[in-house]
Amino acid sequence: MDLQIKSPVDYTSMQLKLFANQVRQGGKVIHEGLETRISHAKLLAFAHKGSKLIGVAALKNPDPHYREEVFNSTGSELNPDRFAFELGWIFVKPSFRRGGVSKAMTTALMTRVTTQAIFVTVQSNNIPMIWVLSQLGFRQEGRAYRSRRGPYPLVLFVSVPHRLRRNDEYAPQDADAIDRALNPTYRSPHYRQRFFDRLCYDPHSGHETRYYQQEAIIALEEALNPDHPIILHVGTGGGKTTIANDFLVKKMHQGQRPILWIAKDWPLLDQAVSDLLRRHAHLKPKSIARLGGDGTLLHPLREVTQGPGRVVYSTVQTAGKKGNLRTVFRTPKSRPKLVVYDECHWGLRGKTGRLIRRWCARYRIPMIGLTATPHCPLETDTYIAYSKTFAELVAEGFLAEPKIERVETHIRWSPQKAGHDFAASSLRELANNQERNQQIVQRYKDHELRYGKTLVFACNIAHANQLGNLFKAAGVAVGVVHSKMGYGMQEVVHNFRRGTLNVLVNVEQMIHGVDIPDIRTIFMCRPTASEVLFSQMIGRGCR
Repeated sequence: MDLQIKSPVDYTSMQLKLFANQVRQGGKVIHEGLETRISHAKLLAFAHKGSKLIGVAALKNPDPHYREEVFNSTGSELNPDRFAFELGWIFVKPSFRRGGVSKAMTTALMTRVTTQAIFVTVQSNNIPMIWVLSQLGFRQEGRAYRSRRGPYPLVLFVSVPHRLRRNDEYAPQDADAIDRALNPTYRSPHYRQRFFDRLCYDPHSGHETRYYQQEAIIALEEALNPDHPIILHVGTGGGKTTIANDFLVKKMHQGQRPILWIAKDWPLLDQAVSDLLRRHAHLKPKSIARLGGDGTLLHPLREVTQGPGRVVYSTVQTAGKKGNLRTVFRTPKSRPKLVVYDECHWGLRGKTGRLIRRWCARYRIPMIGLTATPHCPLETDTYIAYSKTFAELVAEGFLAEPKIERVETHIRWSPQKAGHDFAASSLRELANNQERNQQIVQRYKDHELRYGKTLVFACNIAHANQLGNLFKAAGVAVGVVHSKMGYGMQEVVHNFRRGTLNVLVNVEQMIHGVDIPDIRTIFMCRPTASEVLFSQMIGRGCR
């Protein structure tokens, strides 16, 4: 395929007429004055296969009144004047569709204007084009609106280049809003303020201590032993973080501090910090610290090297890095009097987990491992101090009983396994199945009132983005979260928690460290062969 990208003035009148004829074949265009509008465009793209023209596209110079009408129709708060160009007049001959022609033309046009913001409108049921736009970094802005050219809805997508967001000369009037959404940072003053606001003591946070949580605290006290780790096993949704924090506060009152809390990632640590400070009025953010974590969720906290904390939070990887524990906790007074290892099933037997265990054993520091897994795959020298299974929590009415609803898609799938779960290539095959993705969204739309607040588990990031675009095009208030979002992820989860969003699509970001009791439905669009992962996902909807 050969692409030709030039300004309209560099094409012949015959070529411009040919371009207009291709656009008319696509329909849904105002024919009157089309040639004039084409001649005023920024760039025109022709795609050829050999000598045959197979597609056209353009970067248009939009009429200011039309541009303002589009943004106003979607309810967008962005300033339309800052979007210099519109991507449009995209047409590929039917026999050459689904071959990457649209994506190639769109990419080529965008590379010519890397310092300008671009918008594009697309029919809400044009799934292939929505997929292309999501792959190129466009995001939907606002709600769908009715086209003035026919009885069909349109959706607006925007692309704001990084250079535009960083350069004050080109910065839009609402640059802060765009920056928070598209180029977020945990180091920003905005995030720092939000962070400390949500960590304030809340007398209405949580619920009264349940009888089994009190039993667990007593059992931990009796079993605590510096010679070997002990395990607290509570099924997903049973409040193991709450139990551990209440036990931690009890030990601090006994003068046993500092306490080191480690977990596999910063979102888990953020959940532990939030639960601790929001339920205990005497503890303040200044009394806790972090080991590592610069530029992460807990960035606003003081680094432990700058001053001690009653509780120190760190990831397993950071704590286990050579020399960290020995350097930071080098004196008997500074060493932790207790180590809490959250989600210990993720790494207690691994190399880093064994290193941390040896360090605890050397200085006779008790360790408590927290887990919600159905089975405890740990060494025999660990002692389960207390266990409350998921089934017991459901039977006693503390958790809702899951009601399984099987939906047949009639799609053939022969997955390969990698370790204890399905291979990424097999999950990618499902993610790319557009028929299945449309069935997912249609299923939700058909039962929207019954399903209510819904959490969707996607196969991978591309799958999450595509499902998000499909839900949006269907008029659903939806958010998407995945590992590459940074600070923006917390904003989306916050909106889902408070009810601004009805659906949240995620890629393994909501399997732990999140407590949203009013989730009514779980869409398991990401199949798993792992019993651990399955229980984590199901548990999000049983609070």
